[in-house]
Amino acid sequence: MAYEEFVSSKKGQEACVSIPYFCGECIEAFKFLILEHNFEKAIIRLIGREYKIEFRKKNLRIYISYEMGNLPMISIFNNGKEINLKEIDPKFSENYYLQKFKLHTQIRSMLNVNYSSVDNYINAVSDFWNLNKQGIMDEVKMYVDFIGNTVKENFAKILNPR
Repeated sequence: MAYEEFVSSKKGQEACVSIPYFCGECIEAFKFLILEHNFEKAIIRLIGREYKIEFRKKNLRIYISYEMGNLPMISIFNNGKEINLKEIDPKFSENYYLQKFKLHTQIRSMLNVNYSSVDNYINAVSDFWNLNKQGIMDEVKMYVDFIGNTVKENFAKILNPR
């Protein structure tokens, strides 16, 4: 994919190539905002270990953020008011149900284990990531596609929330 058509900066375009399972997948899943709804090109930022992608048009902002070990998070603001996808799409929570994302569920459950130090926890998660890298990336891609489809299917409601 030619990311320069959809991403505002060279660094952001490079992020799409180096982290295709998140950045590249987000551009693919949300490019309809640019093509069909005249949003500006996406802005991709790296803040610490978190990637943040922003799509904007006038007073509408859609943010997708991702940090290793978590599923991406989406935030939508229309005229400064946060839009909750659970309120827009009653099936969102059911479809999002974490049990569909078994590897991420296992990562989250690692938080409940009593590690002797933070370093031991980081090492355990890192080992788990290395053993399950492709599956984890597949879950991230699947979730990005899911939230992209949810936004697309409910875009009229996002523009005109109750």
